[in-house]
Amino acid sequence: MKLGYIGMPDTNRLQGALFQHHEHLALAESLGFQCAYFPQKKPHDILYSDVAGGGIKIVLDAAGFAGLSPSEIESAVREANDQFQGRLHLGVEICGPTDSAQIKTQSQAYETLFSYGQKSDQMFAQSRFPMKPPCPEIIGLPRSGECSETRLAAARGYSPMTPSWLPDKDVARMWPAIVSGATSALRRAQASQWQVNRVVVVHEDAKTVEAYVKGGNSPIRRYFENLARRGLTTGDLDRHLSQTVIAGSAQKVAEDILSLRERVGTFGTLNIIDPRGSDINMTKTTMVRLAENVMPMVATSDVSQFKNLERT
Repeated sequence: MKLGYIGMPDTNRLQGALFQHHEHLALAESLGFQCAYFPQKKPHDILYSDVAGGGIKIVLDAAGFAGLSPSEIESAVREANDQFQGRLHLGVEICGPTDSAQIKTQSQAYETLFSYGQKSDQMFAQSRFPMKPPCPEIIGLPRSGECSETRLAAARGYSPMTPSWLPDKDVARMWPAIVSGATSALRRAQASQWQVNRVVVVHEDAKTVEAYVKGGNSPIRRYFENLARRGLTTGDLDRHLSQTVIAGSAQKVAEDILSLRERVGTFGTLNIIDPRGSDINMTKTTMVRLAENVMPMVATSDVSQFKNLERT
């Protein structure tokens, strides 16, 4: 299992927040994280020169290229991919019927521009501006636990990414849908390409962890409150935090990650969410402890880590 980082700069203090996430980007690379994802940020917001080795994948939302014509989109994506030394990945939301018309339009543009689907699929056949290879890898982002969205992403050849707010039981339902979608397009689903998102906090003091996750000024609580306002989560907030947030000492977090994989199945990358307004030092501590303490314990405890990575 590899680690990824999802940074969410605070738009109310964008300049300082972006600098903060540039630091986290460099830290993520130095610690061997697989990728860094910056939702709703445009390519010029991410200073790739801050990353010395250039080995980390940069993931941006397709929505960051909104407002351009299809040909302009292709030019902008190629320019960004060159800027990131061929390591650009794009995240595309797979939208359900209740989403806004604007989101549907943006999503449809990218589903047609960057699709690896079969020619018989009407959506792909209608695309007048298919992007010619080489294309950045596309990551499908279902907005809910609907298996139809996951199947759609897998059928179009997108690498699957599971949202942070889904309880384990819903995450577990994703894999059969991924297999179904890939099979419908005559492809083999690869669990090593499946990314699962979770808010993770590593700190040895239990009271500090409790306050940071559930306290009145908690950035994590605000993150989930915002998800609830958008209709992405329902029910008791504290219960939902307990079900989806991985937090505690290095030993406890390692045990929780192993338990997560036991309940949902093998996946390739665990992406940690860094919500808006998060404490810089807490984020850095979590990233370092995850890489240096937690993941070695996971690797030592999980004797099957190298088995069945390509399960179907």
